[in-house]
Amino acid sequence: MPLSVLIESMYQAALLPDRWLVVLEALCRISGSASSSLLVADGRSPPLWQTTARTQALMQELSGTDAWRAPQRSADHLLSQDSGGGRFHCVNDLMSRHELEADAVYRAFLRLGLSWQVGMAIPLPSGSTMILTLERDVGAGRHPADQLARLSPLWGHLAQAGRIACGLSQARARGALDGLVAFGLSAVLLDRHGRLLDSNPPPSGGWNGWISLRADGRIKLGDAAGDALLESILRKETGLRPIVLPAAPARPRRVVHLIPLPGEARELFGGGLWLLTIHVPGADARAPETHLLCTLYDLSAAESQLAAKLATGATLAVAAMQCGIRLSTARSYLEQVFHKTGCHRQAELVALLGGIARMTMSNASD
Repeated sequence: MPLSVLIESMYQAALLPDRWLVVLEALCRISGSASSSLLVADGRSPPLWQTTARTQALMQELSGTDAWRAPQRSADHLLSQDSGGGRFHCVNDLMSRHELEADAVYRAFLRLGLSWQVGMAIPLPSGSTMILTLERDVGAGRHPADQLARLSPLWGHLAQAGRIACGLSQARARGALDGLVAFGLSAVLLDRHGRLLDSNPPPSGGWNGWISLRADGRIKLGDAAGDALLESILRKETGLRPIVLPAAPARPRRVVHLIPLPGEARELFGGGLWLLTIHVPGADARAPETHLLCTLYDLSAAESQLAAKLATGATLAVAAMQCGIRLSTARSYLEQVFHKTGCHRQAELVALLGGIARMTMSNASD
């Protein structure tokens, strides 16, 4: 592939993430490499990555280990070797023989018949680092200097494409944040560790008292059990579920939702972003919109219809009749509604849904 076409593919990949694989395969051909990987590292958790076929299973395996914590493998270590000149550095040369033999990543590559690895690091506006690596077969020896010299002019284009991809991912996330304003929902944007990145207009009086920040920028909900559940969901140890926070002095009962932002671009450059919304339950005779209940609580159409009837103060028997279903069916739906909303009693559910009804009614009148 001519360099001009490769450069064009880099900028295409900034918009269409699946094009990064085309870029990596082209870099392998130009440099005489057997594999290539693109990683985005933040120094706090395993890097996000895309790689060529030879190392696909290996990268999947390594991402589940602590190998990325090795100081010789850190993005900072690679960045320190270069002042922005765009040179590839032989990773093998950055470690002593003893360090190489003890390095889990080096041993894993050897199992695949790969040995000589070069890499370059590019800082991103998000604070993360984009790392590009190229590996050769054990018997092929190190990368020839003339082949690496052909790649050096690509550094600026790689850096620009990565920064564009990073910026677009952040813009999409903030677009989703702003979109919740249309529903009258206050929300904050979090990175994959729970650190606050941005927020849309907060509840009256500001966010103070609703959330607080730890020293490292991660948010706190002000309730030990709620904070523990938040951390568990962020680490994906617990599935998505509402976080119900009890009332406290000068602070009403609240319900928190974490919404993962989808899309291929965020998997590499967005870093796994989340939206967090906070709702305040309250009584209201107006039924909330059923499509909003489906969105917020993952209710089925039938479950949201029943819940909306109950929110007006109707008994379960009356709500079942209004929905045209048996009372036994309504009880089954109600159990699912309780499970998905985190409520335990019908009175709690009415208070919760009444608050959502007030939010949508207030928004409609603005």
